[in-house]
Amino acid sequence: MRLPLGWKSTIKVACANPNQLKILPRVRDWQLVSTAHSAEVPATVTVGTSDDTLELDLSHTKLPEGEYRLAAKWDWDPMEVQGVVNLRPFGDFSHAKLSPDSEDRLVEGTGLVRIQLTGADFEFVNKVTLLPSEDRKATPKELSITLPKGNGAGEQTTLEVEIDTSGLRAGAFALKLAQTNGSTHDLGIVIHPPIPTLSNLPLRVNLGEVQQAVTLEGTGLERIEELIGEGATWALTPVPAGAQNLHERKAIVKLSAQVKKGERLETSMKVSGLHSPLRASEALLVAGPRPKIIRASESASQAMDVALRQGEIAAGSTLSFAIETENVGTHPTLALTCAAAGDEKQPLALHPGERSGTAQLDFSGEGILYLSFDPGSVGRSGCQLMATATVEETGASDPYTLGRVIRLPHIEKFQLTDEKDRGHLYLGSLTGQELQTIEKTGWDGKNGYPVQGFPTPVAGDPQEQSLKIELSWPPPSPSAPLYVWLRGETEGRITQAKY
Repeated sequence: MRLPLGWKSTIKVACANPNQLKILPRVRDWQLVSTAHSAEVPATVTVGTSDDTLELDLSHTKLPEGEYRLAAKWDWDPMEVQGVVNLRPFGDFSHAKLSPDSEDRLVEGTGLVRIQLTGADFEFVNKVTLLPSEDRKATPKELSITLPKGNGAGEQTTLEVEIDTSGLRAGAFALKLAQTNGSTHDLGIVIHPPIPTLSNLPLRVNLGEVQQAVTLEGTGLERIEELIGEGATWALTPVPAGAQNLHERKAIVKLSAQVKKGERLETSMKVSGLHSPLRASEALLVAGPRPKIIRASESASQAMDVALRQGEIAAGSTLSFAIETENVGTHPTLALTCAAAGDEKQPLALHPGERSGTAQLDFSGEGILYLSFDPGSVGRSGCQLMATATVEETGASDPYTLGRVIRLPHIEKFQLTDEKDRGHLYLGSLTGQELQTIEKTGWDGKNGYPVQGFPTPVAGDPQEQSLKIELSWPPPSPSAPLYVWLRGETEGRITQAKY
């Protein structure tokens, strides 16, 4: 039997004849006899409230720990009590702690959790309570405890405690361990916030990419410190300062050379505050190479009245593009959008063989898409027009720039009169459409003269416009071409209009 030093304990005793228990009060001169030192120490022993118990009072006796026997006298004859009393000190909890897996299980709102304490001898613990560390005035909550060998069964190097986390908020708490002598020890524990969740798995990643960006979706993503898995390396974007309960987080994934199309790769999440990584099965789905737009060649249905510059595509007329692609399969989607959403009028998406209004898309050889459309139907002037090819199984290509949409004026007629305006300038006029885009005119791209007001409708044809201009006289050469400046431009554009 193991009993605590310096305390009152109850010992159960038995006799060959149960009737002998009734005369125990006549036994006197009780002593503890050390089996190790042959020392005899007086002990205060009284008969307990039950006939089969003795009460041993060591509260005023200092003894070393070890094994002892009880001895006494019956009348004048020595009497020995069979069995050994193992006296042990009360537990020292300075090194007591939760096992790592127990710490990981303490998560807000997960219900009843069984945890294990280690690092001390818990055999004399008779009560454990829980209270918030920051609110010591709170009423302690008594917890259910279990000793692996049972009470009074010897050294107990672990202690199991049940904590109901259903009504607990994440934060610091204290377990108050109480021993039979009334001494207590506080052991700090942490209730963790809910475990991060990932809701959009598996994430598709493609072969043939040096690295690729993915977006994690879920809850508590700021608590993920690292993602580790075979077949891929992850680099998470830093968490913004003060961020809480992130629902989206970017990451860069690099696939190893050994992975194959169709594989599903698992990963492990290292979460702040937890010892063991959490497994996320089928985190990545390896798909084939993404579609790719290699180049696009433009052809216009008619010559422009006003010259286009490098990288520009004209709105208001039908253009055709031969788009060379890779990995698009037999049923891709080609989407046309503006780089800036504010420039967009109406996005366009077509499958090969499909027509939408005047826009049409077809295959024109292996991997060649033939697109015919009016850029002005997609974006306003200034729109950086982007094409993206998408295949359902492998994802979208990088956007490919087709050009900057610009709305050019259409000049049908150019006249210059002999009516002098001022200095060496003479009045003239332009007839056509979209003339409101013209700010200046001139005989070369460096010197221009402001137009005279705004264009006016031509009588009998509301689609036609007339714009008054002024130019120097004489022209630099016979059949000299006219140059126009569009609004906001610093250099003129040559036109098909000649004097």
